[in-house]
Amino acid sequence: MTDMFYTGTQDNVIAANNQININCGFPDGITTTWAIPQASYSDPTLWFIAMPPSNGYRNGIVTLTQAQMIAGVSSVTETPYDPSWFPPYGVQ
Repeated sequence: MTDMFYTGTQDNVIAANNQININCGFPDGITTTWAIPQASYSDPTLWFIAMPPSNGYRNGIVTLTQAQMIAGVSSVTETPYDPSWFPPYGVQ
């Protein structure tokens, strides 16, 4: 199975991450945020975060489905992992 990401503009990816955080109740004393939005190495105008997994999330106390986690997320695109988003090995 291919890892899926949300991609889009910086503002849209940050908004999607914020919505996931709200849906999950982050920060919750265990987890501070779902993801840290990043710019693509190959295209700095493209931003991305990992999509919540298809089997959802469990922190030991709370279990959320993927649908619960992504409710209200919009203006981003579901995109398979692309290695060009990250710098080549040894490049920082």
